[in-house]
Amino acid sequence: MRELTAEENEVLADVVVDPVEWWAHVQSTNPNVCESMLASKVARYKPAFDAKDKTGYQTRAEIEAAGA
Repeated sequence: MRELTAEENEVLADVVVDPVEWWAHVQSTNPNVCESMLASKVARYKPAFDAKDKTGYQTRAEIEAAGA
């Protein structure tokens, strides 16, 4: 199993609480298509992530921890 790249981790952290856990789950349950699932999810959310103002930015985990 490979690790997420920094970019993959950043984009996923915007939409899932734990990108590493999500990736481990995808790899273990969908080993034949995990790379395409990852590529699809990153491609879907990267434009919105890139467009965000990073001033005061919070990841999904930080938002969840704050109770928002």
